[in-house]
Amino acid sequence: QPVAFYESAHGPIVGYATVKGTRVAIATQRSTRGRELLSAEAFYALNTGKVTSASSFLKTMAKVEFSFNWFYADDRDIALFSSGRLPVRAAGTDPALPTVGTGAYEWKGFLTPARHAQGVNPPSGVILNWNNKPARNVGAADSNFSYGPVQRVDLFTPKIAKLRKHTLASVVSVMNEVATQDLRVVEVWPVIRAVLAGSLCANAVAANEE
Repeated sequence: QPVAFYESAHGPIVGYATVKGTRVAIATQRSTRGRELLSAEAFYALNTGKVTSASSFLKTMAKVEFSFNWFYADDRDIALFSSGRLPVRAAGTDPALPTVGTGAYEWKGFLTPARHAQGVNPPSGVILNWNNKPARNVGAADSNFSYGPVQRVDLFTPKIAKLRKHTLASVVSVMNEVATQDLRVVEVWPVIRAVLAGSLCANAVAANEE
């Protein structure tokens, strides 16, 4: 079946709103729209053996325009690179709110590869990631509000730290264990419980529920 939709300079129209009685269109803007195939160059390099070191890995994965956390390991190095065609926001932009499409909030270019989250051979000797924030002060996508202070990779960290050296089997065993745990119960609830324990209940009903 044919699919028809309205499109603006900022992307397809996904809905409408009213501003001071005037109907306005809401568009979804994406930095990689129409550019998806450009990321294939990096995968061609990977598949043809052109990535042979941590430095060539960083350079190659910088060509991937969609957001993802990539990892590298050989007998010398381990590395991380967080890819994406990440826009530089105009001053006054709140990523959690729509912007006015008059031109005042247009993107001011894109982050250079050097400004992306990345690392080679960290002092800890470990790189852990489970689809979480790749580095401090890195924001999530505008539609994603899950980058809080506690993330599920926190379940991995103490268990991996118990051993100085790991095998594939030991890492998988940790993965299997934490995959069946609830982050909110293990990491978040103990803090909430400690706060509640030192506070007075608002009323008798709350006291009984506790």
